[in-house]
Amino acid sequence: MQIGPYQVQAELGRGGMGVVYRVLAPDGRGYALKRLNTESNTDDQLRLRRIGRELEALSRIQHPGVVRAVDSGWSAGAFYIVME
Repeated sequence: MQIGPYQVQAELGRGGMGVVYRVLAPDGRGYALKRLNTESNTDDQLRLRRIGRELEALSRIQHPGVVRAVDSGWSAGAFYIVME
């Protein structure tokens, strides 16, 4: 299975917000990808805006104890976040 440009290797877990996969990027690097459960309603739009703000804040933090978000996007109608 492919999500955006990432090749899914395995499912790592799932929960109320979505599913986390181990993926390979086109350059062969391994990452964790969280594919969020989304629907077209107001609650989901508010949640996506909140997640967008969190990603923006996270991109400004560089600390060895904080997982870095490296990419995000839409694929097959769902939002995904790629993390180290």
